[in-house]
Amino acid sequence: MDELDPQKIFNKIIFKELDPSVINEEIIRKTVYEQGPGGEAGRLFKNMEVQYEKVTVLRLEFLNILKIDHLWILPNLKILSLAFNKIDKIENLESLTQLKELNLTFNSIEILENFDGLKSLEILNVFGNKIKRIENVECLENLIIFSAGNNLINTKDGLERLRFLKNLRSLNLKGNEIEKNDRHFRQYISGLLPDLTYYEYKHISKKEREEGKDRFRFKLREIMDNEKFEVQERERLKQAKADNIHHMACFVEHLDDHQLFDSLFYFENDEQGEALLQIGEEAEILVSEFREQSYAVTQKIYNIGLEEYGKRKAEEEIFAHCVTVGRKKIQVLGQNTVNGFLENCEDIFKRTQAIADEIREKALKITEENKELKDDESVGECIDNRIAALMNEFHELYDATWKRLMDNEMHLHECINEANSTFEHIIQDIMNDFIENCKTQFVQLREIEGNFIDGLTEAVQSYVTSMASEGREDEIPEALRESLMERDIILDFAADMREMHISKIDGREDMLINRGKKWVADLCEKLIQNEVDRNRLKVMEINYFLDAKQAEFDELIKSLYHEEDLDSPSSLTMMTGVTMETYNEEIIYTTTNLDT
Repeated sequence: MDELDPQKIFNKIIFKELDPSVINEEIIRKTVYEQGPGGEAGRLFKNMEVQYEKVTVLRLEFLNILKIDHLWILPNLKILSLAFNKIDKIENLESLTQLKELNLTFNSIEILENFDGLKSLEILNVFGNKIKRIENVECLENLIIFSAGNNLINTKDGLERLRFLKNLRSLNLKGNEIEKNDRHFRQYISGLLPDLTYYEYKHISKKEREEGKDRFRFKLREIMDNEKFEVQERERLKQAKADNIHHMACFVEHLDDHQLFDSLFYFENDEQGEALLQIGEEAEILVSEFREQSYAVTQKIYNIGLEEYGKRKAEEEIFAHCVTVGRKKIQVLGQNTVNGFLENCEDIFKRTQAIADEIREKALKITEENKELKDDESVGECIDNRIAALMNEFHELYDATWKRLMDNEMHLHECINEANSTFEHIIQDIMNDFIENCKTQFVQLREIEGNFIDGLTEAVQSYVTSMASEGREDEIPEALRESLMERDIILDFAADMREMHISKIDGREDMLINRGKKWVADLCEKLIQNEVDRNRLKVMEINYFLDAKQAEFDELIKSLYHEEDLDSPSSLTMMTGVTMETYNEEIIYTTTNLDT
């Protein structure tokens, strides 16, 4: 039977000349070149060094690949197809954070796993593998389409994990044992996944969904009861993540609770510092007081951060509104200028076309019987003057429009640059106030820490003296017994603890200050660069628009001298005896004027 297995026959045909391989840089580079442009562009492309960071699509199909590897060199990959290979394990994909589509069809994969890094994945296709159950997919929160048909899935266990994929709209499990043996399976999926729109690429009707909910109501209730606490925990983690992102934007992350204080008393490999706190109730009281006092300070820093963030956002919104209003105002002026230009162009073009029609009409009269018309120089001169006048009129219109549009754009550019400068000063002042206020609190925190160390030092010395006088030296923590012989040891221990505390407090303060300053610098630099890019694009747009109209007018003028029969003189040449070359300088004029 194995000899007649279609899959094995297929593999023998497809892979008979290919050695098994592991994805490496050579394979990736070769594929990028093969999937690049063709013709002369392709030849030039292959002579260039591959810029892996620019590769967004990669198809490694029918290559007898056994193992996924080396894809970390493609950080911006969005579409990856590894179809029709011999891959048996999903791995080494964690670096592909931008990946949106993953195709693993017709491989030998047995387990769905290692998707944690694929936060952007929207399409997952594992059709035609050896997968036995749905698992480890709940982390794919952006997944929209999931196809796992023609596998070996034989259990409903794990399907409930798909309920956590709120964006999932299309699911395919056709060809699995679980689907073949259950005629109500579609109803089950319809009831189980309320957000699903298509199953096996067929729309799920409202009737199917209601029937599924009713038929499997007890099973669904059990599933919902089991997932209730996980749903709550997921919501908590989601909110915590959102809060942390907001706190980072305020530069006060991990300052909303006792996090900074807790970091001060993390005694990894510091038995001496830990020993200072092993003197009993008095040390516990000092630590408790220090904890509450430090919390009060960090809460002030935290609240200052939230307040200053609100001020910064308000200024950003005012700035953005002012820039938007200014741009719209100039846009309206520019549109009015363009409309007027187009109307005048249409009039000039119509008059030019009228002259062309007149030329053709009069040229028809130039015959052997009517040579006197041909010899009448006044007719040609009149037409020549009218064309020259139209050309001058267009040139003047072109120049006036270009100047008006460019003046408007330069005015907007200067205004935005001035607004950027003003905004930078404002946002810098807000940030400086924030930093100075936080510095004041950190000074207070260091004072509190100093009082704690002084109190602890005194308490430890008193404890050691008391224990020694009572003959209970053996009960003194081992690290402190040396102080019986050398009293400065306690001072050294306390100094080391204080140094460690101050180092962490200083480090947190420096992080807040440096990140705040960097944020301002990055924001202002981005605003300046955005305006430079916008201005360049607008100038290009203006020139491109006017160039197009200039080219259209030039072609119209040229048509007066150049008809379809290139071997025959044009109607205008017949009328005036003037060729196209005579007007080259006039036509070049506009280009020269634009460059100027």
